[in-house]
Amino acid sequence: MHDDFKIDGIPVIVDYETTSETLRCGFSENSLEIIKLLKIEVNSSLLTQGMIMYEGEPAADGCGWLISVGTNIYKPIELPTEFKIENKSVILYYKSTQETYRCGFSSIEYDEIEILYIKDLNN
Repeated sequence: MHDDFKIDGIPVIVDYETTSETLRCGFSENSLEIIKLLKIEVNSSLLTQGMIMYEGEPAADGCGWLISVGTNIYKPIELPTEFKIENKSVILYYKSTQETYRCGFSSIEYDEIEILYIKDLNN
């Protein structure tokens, strides 16, 4: 069997088998069915491909690390160090923070995103 779930906000597909075992908790008359977990994987239908970009040091009015997704460019609120490589292709799952990021004193603004899952496309 498999079902769709979210773990820490990340959509995953869980494959499992039911067992005949149950577990009773404390003095409650309710019991829980025990399952055998077979596999958990990220739901790839919700992932998108992106490209890491570096647009200069923010302290010098640059935009820092950005992610290009299709025709859109986003400012991640946090990008793991191992992904701070210019032109790195990634797959990711993200959500909007509903905030914008302004680059220094310029009028350039990018929508901010929170990365929930990211992986090197080539690994």
